[in-house]
Amino acid sequence: MKRKIVVDIIASIFIIFFTHSAIGNYIGMQSLKNLLGFYTPHVSEIAWCIVIIEAVIATLLVISRTRLIGLLLTFIFMIFLAITVWMTPNYPHDFGGILNDKPGKLLVLFAGIGIVFAVLAVWLGLKIIKNKTRRSKEVSVIYT
Repeated sequence: MKRKIVVDIIASIFIIFFTHSAIGNYIGMQSLKNLLGFYTPHVSEIAWCIVIIEAVIATLLVISRTRLIGLLLTFIFMIFLAITVWMTPNYPHDFGGILNDKPGKLLVLFAGIGIVFAVLAVWLGLKIIKNKTRRSKEVSVIYT
């Protein structure tokens, strides 16, 4: 039961983060497109993909049956965030919401903490699933 509470808390934090980022990027779509001009010629497509991916991850995290998939995608997203900031320290970064005005080192630290939380939540989620399957496979003996 404690494992499920920890996974729910971590998932809730990520739900808030991804919802906030998706809404922030949607509202500031033109700013995101201007920023993506530094990285790619496919500005509009990538901008919409970012907003949609953040919204999909948030939705997957809300639904308990798809939470593990959402946590795995969160792990991938956080690695992408860390690599992007690490490899382009002098470029501007726009991740939507509260992360926009933060320096690169703080963004890498945030991504690192996100990676640790995502790995912890995936690990605990897998343990919960393993325990459920173990309990469901136990055969009850019924004496008649």
